[in-house]
Amino acid sequence: MSINISLKDSNRGDHARQIDRRPDVCPLCHHAIELTEYHYAYFNTATNQAQLVHRCPRVKCQGLFFANYGLSTSTGRLHFSNVSPTTNVPRTFSDIVSKTSKEFCDIYDQARASESQGHLNV
Repeated sequence: MSINISLKDSNRGDHARQIDRRPDVCPLCHHAIELTEYHYAYFNTATNQAQLVHRCPRVKCQGLFFANYGLSTSTGRLHFSNVSPTTNVPRTFSDIVSKTSKEFCDIYDQARASESQGHLNV
């Protein structure tokens, strides 16, 4: 499924592109969402990357976030990369793990948050 979008670059030039998909989970409240629009779309001509600004449609969230895309030189389409910012949902460990090492639980959640933001070598 391709979705047609219009983007602006830093010189206010217009770009018509296709994206392969929209985000389907809000990175802030972590609920499933169905996005039908975006609020602004920017295309970086130097890096061939795009950012679309979305707003979570859930009444309890309404948070703004970016959907990041990279341009495929073979297809000319923008492929979904990630969303930012993100919030971390701490993992719930069993009582035995939590009581044995609270520090382990904290470090695990920090590593998981870092990994979700693309920091894979920390």
